Amino acid sequence: MNKHNTPPVNTFVQSHDKDILFSYFEDRITNTTPSRNINLNAVYNLTKAEAFKEATASLRKIKDINTAKNFKSNNFDYVTFAGSFSKRNDASLIKASGLFVIDIDHVGERLHELRQRIIDDKILCPQLVFISPSGDGLKTVIKIDASLIDYTAKSRKVNDIWQAVNSYFAKHYSDILIPNVNDFIDPANKEISRPCFLCHDENVYLNENENVTVNSEFIKDYPALMKSSKPSIKKATDHGNRGTGSPSFTFESLAEKHLQESENHHDHLLKFIGAAKGIGKPADQTLNYINNNVKISAESSRNSPEMVQDLVNDIYGRYGTDSEGIVYLTPIEFAYSFLFFKLHSIKTGYVFCNLFQTEVRNILHEAGYFKRRIGKGFISIQKNGCIIKEVSLENIKDHMTKVIDDINEDICFTYQGNYYQICPAIIKETYLKNSHNIFNKNWLTHLKEFTDPEIKDTESESFFYFNNAFVTVSKEGIRHEQWDEKKGFCIWEDQIIKHDFELIEDFSDSHFYKFLDNVTSEDENRMNTMMTGIGYLLHHYFKASQGQAVLFYDESITDIKTPQGGSGKGIIIQAIMKVRSVIKIDGKHFSNDNKFKWEQITPSTQVVFLDDVKTDFDFSILHSNLTDGWTIERKNVSQFIIDPKDSPKTVITSNSIIKGDGSTNKRRQFVIELSDFYSKKIINGDERPIETHHDGLLFGDHWTKNEWNMFFSLMLACNLLYLKFGLIPFEGINIKLNRFRQATNEDFVQWSEGKNFETDQDYNTKDCLNEFLNTYYGTSHQIAQRTFTSWLKEYAKFKLWDFNTNAANGITKFLFSEKSK
Repeated sequence: MNKHNTPPVNTFVQSHDKDILFSYFEDRITNTTPSRNINLNAVYNLTKAEAFKEATASLRKIKDINTAKNFKSNNFDYVTFAGSFSKRNDASLIKASGLFVIDIDHVGERLHELRQRIIDDKILCPQLVFISPSGDGLKTVIKIDASLIDYTAKSRKVNDIWQAVNSYFAKHYSDILIPNVNDFIDPANKEISRPCFLCHDENVYLNENENVTVNSEFIKDYPALMKSSKPSIKKATDHGNRGTGSPSFTFESLAEKHLQESENHHDHLLKFIGAAKGIGKPADQTLNYINNNVKISAESSRNSPEMVQDLVNDIYGRYGTDSEGIVYLTPIEFAYSFLFFKLHSIKTGYVFCNLFQTEVRNILHEAGYFKRRIGKGFISIQKNGCIIKEVSLENIKDHMTKVIDDINEDICFTYQGNYYQICPAIIKETYLKNSHNIFNKNWLTHLKEFTDPEIKDTESESFFYFNNAFVTVSKEGIRHEQWDEKKGFCIWEDQIIKHDFELIEDFSDSHFYKFLDNVTSEDENRMNTMMTGIGYLLHHYFKASQGQAVLFYDESITDIKTPQGGSGKGIIIQAIMKVRSVIKIDGKHFSNDNKFKWEQITPSTQVVFLDDVKTDFDFSILHSNLTDGWTIERKNVSQFIIDPKDSPKTVITSNSIIKGDGSTNKRRQFVIELSDFYSKKIINGDERPIETHHDGLLFGDHWTKNEWNMFFSLMLACNLLYLKFGLIPFEGINIKLNRFRQATNEDFVQWSEGKNFETDQDYNTKDCLNEFLNTYYGTSHQIAQRTFTSWLKEYAKFKLWDFNTNAANGITKFLFSEKSK
C-alpha cells in the first residue's frame, strides 16, 4: 500500500552516492517489512515534494501529545537510515549503510538557528538535515565508519558512536540545547534499526559535495559523558592512608566497578583511571595495572601501551582530585570550583544542584565588583585599578552569566573515590534556574566593601583627571603630574576627561574664548562674572554656607508668552560637560511631586543641570539640597544620601525669569546674563549663527589638538579665577525688567512706565484701573481690581519702592514710597 502516492525511486534524479542504501517502509509504524531500498537523494526529493505535506500540516495542529503520537504512527512512511533490513529489528540487518541519524527533540524557538549551525558544521559534515514531523525537532544524517558498529552486540550496536556524538553536542551545542540528564540527542538512536519518520520540509538540506566520515579518531576525541558513581559515605577521612586499609580502595574493586571482563573501550578506561587517581593511586601503578590486567578492545583508540600511557598522563595531569580544589562542607555537602554538590541519596550519590556562592563571590571580587559606602548606605561598584564606577545588579549578573556562558569544556574531578564529569549545559541550566538566589539586593550586601579614599577637591584646590595627566588647580596656579605619581586613592570613571592635556597660557584665539567674549558683549566685568561662574561649577567642593545655584538667562527682552532662546546657554553647559560629570534633567517636564526626580544623580555626579525650566519652577525645593545635601530616591534601588561636602553643584538654564523674589532665593542664586549676539541673528528660525560664526559646531570632530588644549586651558583658568576671587557678580541688564514683565503683562509694563508715577503721592486705584483699560482695551475688557493692585505691587518691586494702600469712604488709594534704609 502506498497511501501517499510516492513515485518509484527511479523517477528521481540520483545525484547522491547510489551505493548508500537503506530500507523504506510504507503505510504505518506497525508495518515492519520494507517495500524497497532507497538512498539519501530519494529521501531529499520525497521530503521536499508534496507527498507528506498534508499529513505534516495536520500533525502540527494537534496539541495533545498522545493523539499526535498515534497520528504520526499511522500516517507517515519511515526509513532505517542505518542500513537495509529484511525486517525492522537489529537482528535482521542485511547491510549497514554507513549512515547515522541524530535525532534532537523539543528545540523550541531556536530551531532554525540550530539547523543552520549544524549545516555549517565542518566536523559532522551532515549529509541530510530536515525538520522533524512535529516541527519542534531536527533530523540530521551523518556518515560513519561502518566498522565501528558492534555487530555482535544484542542491542545498542552503535552505542559508541552515539556516545561520541552526544559528547560532541554537549561541547559544541550546549548553549542552545537543554539535555535530559546528560542526553543531548535522542538515546533511542543507539538502536541500529531505529525508524525515522519522513515528513514534508521544503527547505530540506542535502550535502552533495563534502564527504566526511565519523571515525575512531572522532570517538577518541569525544569520550562519553559520564554520570557520577555511587559514593561511599563511610570512607576514612585520613586521605594519607587511603588505598591501604579497605578493599574498596584496591585496583580490583575499581575494576569491578568500572571495567568489563573484555572489550574495554576509551570510556571504560577513563572512568577507571579517574577513580584510581581519586583514591590516591600513583600514576605508574595505575598504568602497570592496566597493562597487566585489563583487556582492551582491538577497535579501541587506546589499544596500545603508548596510547594508554598518554591517557593516564592526561587524566593525572588535568583532572582534579580530593586534595585539589575540593571544599569539604559537611558530611553531605561539598564544593568544587563554583559547583555545589549535595548527597541526594545513598543510591544516587552526590548531585550537582547549585552554585557554590562563596566561590561566586570570589569570582566577582576578582572581576572588581565590590560595595561602597555612600552617605549612610551602600552602592555596588566595579573597580579597575584606581578607577571605579557604579554598576547595577544587572551589570553584575551579566558578568557572571558571561563566565558561565564561556564554559566550553566539561569540569572533571574525583571526590571520595568517585569520578565526576559535569558538562557545560548542566552548569548553564542550573545557573539559570538558581541565579535569582544570588543576584538580588540582599545577597549583594555580602560583597566586600571597597574603602580606598576618593580623591576630592578641597576648599583651595581642584583636581582634573586627563588621560595623560593629573592636573591640580590652586590659587598659586596650574600644575600637572603623571598618574603614577599619585597613589592610595580612587576616582570615578565618568570623571576622567577623555583627552590628553597640554597647558597653553594664551587661549584668547580659541573659539570658546571668542564665544564667551561675544555673549558678555566684550565687557570685562561681565566676562569675570561668566568665568568665575564657570569656575565655581568646576570646583567639586561644596560649602553649605556659600551654596549657590548658577542661573543662565537671556539678556534680551523677549515675548512673554513665547520666550526665545538661541543665546548660547547650552554651549556653556556643553563646555562644563567636557570637564566635569554632569547629569542633565529636563526642566520642562520636571515635577516636584515626583519622588524619583533626582534618580539620575549618582555618587560621581559633579554638576546637576536643570535644562530650560518653566517660569513657575519652584526654586525653594533646592534650598535643602544647597544646604543639607541630596537624598536620592531610585526605583527598585535603595535610597542613598550625598553628604553636603560631596554635593554636586547646580546650574539652571531658562528662557524666562524664575519666579520667587524672597531674600533666601536671591541669596542662593548667582545669575549670569547672555547677550543677544547670536540670538538676534535668528530671523526665520532655521539659522545657526553659532556654527556659522565659529566655522562649525563647537567641540566638534574638526577641532584640532591645539584647539582642545586652548579650551581646557581656558576652563582651568576659569577655575583658577574663582579660587582666587570667588564669585564676581554683575548686576543684570534686563533681569529686573524681564521679571516685572513676566509677573504682569506687556501692556501694563508700557502703561506704568509712561505714567511717571511719583513717590509719596496718593493715587485713586479705580481711576488708574479705568485709565489703563480705556487706553489699551476699551470698555469691553475687564481686569479685576485685585489683579491690578497685584501688578502695582510688582511695579513697586521693579522700582525698588514700598507700596501701601488705604481705603476711606469707599475709595481705595495707593501710595509709592522710597524704601527706608
